[in-house]
Amino acid sequence: MMSPVSFSMFGLTHDLQKRGAGMRQALTRHVQELTSGQVAAPQRHLKGDLAPLAAMEHRTTRLQAETRTLAQAESRLSAVQASIGAIMDRQDALVQHLRQAVSAWSLPGTDQLAGQAGFGSLADMTQTLRQNIAGQHLFAGNRSDTPPLPSTETILDAAQDAVAGLVTAEDVTAALQQFFHHPMGGFDNLLYQGGDPLPGQADGAAPLPTAADTALRQQLMGATMAALLSAPTALADPVQRRALAALAIDSLDAGQVQSTALAARVGLDQGTLAVQQRRLQAESDALQQARATLIGADPFVAAAQLEDTRVQLELLYSVTARVSRLSFADYMR
Repeated sequence: MMSPVSFSMFGLTHDLQKRGAGMRQALTRHVQELTSGQVAAPQRHLKGDLAPLAAMEHRTTRLQAETRTLAQAESRLSAVQASIGAIMDRQDALVQHLRQAVSAWSLPGTDQLAGQAGFGSLADMTQTLRQNIAGQHLFAGNRSDTPPLPSTETILDAAQDAVAGLVTAEDVTAALQQFFHHPMGGFDNLLYQGGDPLPGQADGAAPLPTAADTALRQQLMGATMAALLSAPTALADPVQRRALAALAIDSLDAGQVQSTALAARVGLDQGTLAVQQRRLQAESDALQQARATLIGADPFVAAAQLEDTRVQLELLYSVTARVSRLSFADYMR
């Protein structure tokens, strides 16, 4: 028959196991608070009043969505700005080439080389304006699923049709001016395939530029004028061809001035966007600080509690082991 001591030992062992379970739960809670930086049970910590915390969580979610939207807008503006810069650099190189060609026009083949440079510049510009990011064409406005311009060959063919039969550089320039800039000209009716400009992403920002922007049309026109120098059907008179090269320089110079203004406008919008991003970041930081004040766990306190609980649990394990051995020995008696 088991003695009364055995029953006492059994009860003590059960009590020690119960305390061990509580300590293990406390240990888990302290580890969680130490790693997460917040209390393990916010509802109990706030005595059931979760309204302030819920408001912070809701606003934080909204801020995250706004931040993602601004980041996407900033990426788009940066790509547009880089594209404008690339076009300006390419056209500046073309202007330098044309100036040298005009100075050495009497040398055989100079006009053809100038025309080839113009075609290369037009091709580079067309490719830049047709680029897309993640399937969205940057310069196509609200029809971003469609390239805003056709191929370089199509642009040049349409321009050749517009100047067919003209014999002076001034007439060719006037015809191309009509073609590229008049609302009823060939550019709008035959070439531009994009849509209306998208609204600016930043507060008070101007609409995003498209391939139909005046500055970009002017650059396209200048490059097209130069490219026509390699077309056998455009202006047979060498004097008029040289004059066309000089007028192409003027057109490109005008386009550079307009493109500089366009780049400045985009840069201004980038600055406005950066201000908005900083404001959202400041508000997000303030919310994080307020949240930490509300349900944050002091890492030093959590670490001290973790260590204290660990020591107590190890001691409890040691005592439980001794009690178990005593209980077994008493049972064997």
